[in-house]
Formats: sequence, C-alpha cells, structure tokens
Amino acid sequence: MSDSNFPKISEWEKLYRAVLVETDRNRLTDLVGATETAIVRRRQELTKCEGTDQERDAIEVAAEEILDIKTARLGWPTINLRSNVIEPPTVIEKIKKVVSIHHWHR
Repeated sequence: MSDSNFPKISEWEKLYRAVLVETDRNRLTDLVGATETAIVRRRQELTKCEGTDQERDAIEVAAEEILDIKTARLGWPTINLRSNVIEPPTVIEKIKKVVSIHHWHR
C-alpha cells in the first residue's frame, strides 16, 4: 500500500498525538509548547486558504485539550475567564478531562 492512500497528517497533529502519550514531565512541557506553536501556525494558514471544517474542529478540540493537559498533568493553574481568578480544577473538571481524552481516542 502506498503512502498516498493515507491522509497527510499535519505537524500540529503529530505533535498533539505525541503529547497525549508522553509520560516524561519535562518532555511533555516541551511538546506542549511545540504543539501550541504548530496549532497557531496552522490556524494562520487556514485563514489564508480553505481548510476543512473537520480540521478546524480538530484543532479546536486539540487546543482545549492542550489547556487541560497543562492544568491536569503539568499542574498549571486554571483560569476562570469570567472572573479572572486563578483556581485549581474541581473534581468534576478532572473527570471531564478524562472523558475528553477517552473521546479523542475513539
């Protein structure tokens, strides 16, 4: 089977997939930064050309999950954008994160 039979995977997606499975905290921190940069770059590219809505949706999900990973796995504080108060994640928020991780892997 040739590689042309498989859809091309964007750089942001390769990095994002690596983030999902990385266990080393230092490496994870580096991957999160690289993934965020790649996501921003791809979003900029998509504003200049037609991308698929599916990719745009996937980028949105990945960006949200990266934020969750930063708080849940790397211990960064959460930010409540409505009140501008930094607060730790609740048990419900942690459960939602686990559910979203499982949803992405389906």
